[in-house]
Amino acid sequence: MNVTSQLQQLFASGKPSHAYVIECQKSVAKSLLLDCAKVAMCQNYGCNNCVTCKKISQGNHADCISLPTDTQKNKLTVADVQLLVEESIKRPVDSGNVRVFTIDATDSVTGVGSAIWQNKLLKTLEEPLPNVYIFVAVQNAHSLFNTVLSRCQVLTEGRTSPKEVCNQLVAEGFLPQYAQVAAALATDVAHAKKLVADNSYFDAFNLAMDMLRGMTSTKTALPYVSAICQNAGVQDKILGMLSVILHQSVTYRLQPDLCLLVDYEQQLLDVCANYSIQAALVIVEKLNQTNKRLQNGGNFTVEIDKLAIEMSEVKYRCRI
Repeated sequence: MNVTSQLQQLFASGKPSHAYVIECQKSVAKSLLLDCAKVAMCQNYGCNNCVTCKKISQGNHADCISLPTDTQKNKLTVADVQLLVEESIKRPVDSGNVRVFTIDATDSVTGVGSAIWQNKLLKTLEEPLPNVYIFVAVQNAHSLFNTVLSRCQVLTEGRTSPKEVCNQLVAEGFLPQYAQVAAALATDVAHAKKLVADNSYFDAFNLAMDMLRGMTSTKTALPYVSAICQNAGVQDKILGMLSVILHQSVTYRLQPDLCLLVDYEQQLLDVCANYSIQAALVIVEKLNQTNKRLQNGGNFTVEIDKLAIEMSEVKYRCRI
């Protein structure tokens, strides 16, 4: 069932969520978000024929606000989220009694600024107002902070969920431990199968897990940094695995039923003991920044040394 059909059922039931994460391909995000707005605002849940639906399609419904405001760059800013905060407390001014905010975040979940707008949005998600609905489109739901994700209902357009990917791999005979790691990183079953066939991903996973469990300070960082730097086969994968494990550690604490790494529970408990939820989320952003510098020609050894120092500092500052 596609996202629009799922939403129609949810709204028709009279018990819709106040916020949804729409997982979809970037190419369909804008049109799909408009369809979501129609379902929330149309008396017939998106008939495409009424005045409300036509206004939404034309982009001139005053109570349907689309973000980011800069459609050329398509990058969500703090100013965009501030606009949402200010407008969400206002009464509807067009037709009906609903206000809808659609957010195309397909280009905005990584890089400088992503942590800031997500934290600002979190306040609104924590204190939802009646008759205000927020739809956030992303390519991968788990690229969002888990604190944001846990306050939204996730709907996927034409894509198998990570849990379903994992179950499919296990059903086809892959070891559960490998299936769980691949599903946490993959976009679909085909992608996951390619990952399972590449042992370097699991080498990277093991090194990343060892680092997150055993590196308690800058004094204990050297063996882990050296092991990663000496293993050329994992250098392009290690940051991704560090991010996956930290995200899973947050999921384990906030939404344990969504955690994929069920066969790594003790290891995750060790990571949770080392890094608070806040620390884990801050370090994920540090990983994104490190990856960006590496893509711009940064030296891997220098960057991984710097990252280890930053991780230890964040771990100390964010102890709760």
